[in-house]
Amino acid sequence: SKINPPRHSRPKNVSQCPKGRCPYVGCRYHIWMDVNPKNGSITYNFPPEIGPTDILQPCALRFAEQGGRNLEEIGSYFGLTKERIRQIEEQALLRLRDILLTYFSGLTESDIISAIEEMSDQTPFLDLASVARKAV
Repeated sequence: SKINPPRHSRPKNVSQCPKGRCPYVGCRYHIWMDVNPKNGSITYNFPPEIGPTDILQPCALRFAEQGGRNLEEIGSYFGLTKERIRQIEEQALLRLRDILLTYFSGLTESDIISAIEEMSDQTPFLDLASVARKAV
């Protein structure tokens, strides 16, 4: 039998998302659950007594838009410890460093810092220059 497509498609980006609580629990940015794109398996990120409507800000993108969070606040949001968030941050910075080093291979350290400072001016929410200084 044929499966009928959903009547409403999900937003393609955060600007298309509805205001208020996100109804799309299957969205990759909704923190209540994760859906593995390869096999469709579902991982619930909260205990059974917490439903998707119990989360004040279920969209990770909207949470990030608010900016300026410390490790404890981020950990509380995702249900993780401050130490685990620190570990995830460290892993992400190492991956970013590898990407930057590959992308900027052949340039001097000074060239890299200058280029990233220019990018940081255009992307104020991310201090790429400080990431680059840690990387080189």
